[in-house]
Amino acid sequence: MAERTRPGGTVPRGFPAAGAGGRRPGYGAPMTDHVIVLTTVDSQDAARRLSRSAVEANLAASGQVTGPIDTTYRHLGEVREGTEWQVTFRTAQDRRVSLEEHLVAEHPYDSPEVLTFGIDAGRAEHLAWITRSTR
Repeated sequence: MAERTRPGGTVPRGFPAAGAGGRRPGYGAPMTDHVIVLTTVDSQDAARRLSRSAVEANLAASGQVTGPIDTTYRHLGEVREGTEWQVTFRTAQDRRVSLEEHLVAEHPYDSPEVLTFGIDAGRAEHLAWITRSTR
């Protein structure tokens, strides 16, 4: 594969060049200013509590509860099935770690799933609202 020189070093052709902070998209931390954070819990009440507590603490602009959803998972070597509710949060990148810490501390599971996805694009007004709502 041919290489090209970019600020921050040589990058194999076909790979994206480094962006802010010297990271390449898909390699390391998200490079967006806003993110979506997901978790799942075992009851609608627990989902609502997590959603409300995160928004009240200005850790997320919003929390949406979806469910019930059927889930299949492996636990202690066994395949199991159950019902969960998913909570989807919108927050600013600089609030992500605090939101994750809050979710882990308040979550009913011992080792909760907390996944983060960067928001690559969106209406400027909506993204500005996410930032304002997390201050």
